[in-house]
Amino acid sequence: MGSHALQYYVGCSGWSYTSWQGPFYPHTIDNSAWLKYYSHVFDYVEIDSSFYRIPTIFMVKNWYKRSPQNFRFTAKFPKIITHDKRLRDVDKELKQDYEAISPLADKTLALLIQLPPSLQILEGLERLRDLVPGLDNRFRYAVEVRHRSWFQDLAYNFFANNDICMV
Repeated sequence: MGSHALQYYVGCSGWSYTSWQGPFYPHTIDNSAWLKYYSHVFDYVEIDSSFYRIPTIFMVKNWYKRSPQNFRFTAKFPKIITHDKRLRDVDKELKQDYEAISPLADKTLALLIQLPPSLQILEGLERLRDLVPGLDNRFRYAVEVRHRSWFQDLAYNFFANNDICMV
């Protein structure tokens, strides 16, 4: 058996939930300190808010400053790319997203491309084949498939050949 050590990160999908104040966050801290507090308990978080809108560079720089150097993020692609445009004609939005998330690049484990539940494999693979060559190679990628048609060798091989994690 090999002696390769795997690095595991543990965290949640998001940290900015008012319902966590009390059960998780002390009532005595302001929500601007939540990420810093969270990062002392967990070493990873998925940025869920990036799905709803492209974050500002100011926000991203604050996330960087408020988390320790060994803390890691995953950011969802914005829904305008994945759901509204279904991965087609998204160069402008991709550029905006990369510009925004760039300050966090060295703390980013992967960018998550969450596909809409209605996107089946034939349409999705065609779109991904067009999208993948234009992806920023500073980042790793994970694609969350949500339609059962994806669970076959055609998809597994595509993701493996493009060094993309299928989730």
